[in-house]
Amino acid sequence: MFGSIVENLGKRHALFGVTEEHYPALGAALMWSLDKSLGPSLTPDAREAWRELYEAVQLSMLRDVSEKPRHTPSLK
Repeated sequence: MFGSIVENLGKRHALFGVTEEHYPALGAALMWSLDKSLGPSLTPDAREAWRELYEAVQLSMLRDVSEKPRHTPSLK
């Protein structure tokens, strides 16, 4: 169910003009926000888990938005 919600969200974002190139900036902003708000509480393992979650959501949002193959820009 979560996957279909995220895929539909990606389709709606595409209608608003959001492109694949926008996603890395959002991912970087998310990671920066987590670093700033959680500070030392954001362990390396937790940081990696957030990065992996964002990449999975990003891929789901980009799925089926267009016919061209997609890749996941790295957040590292």
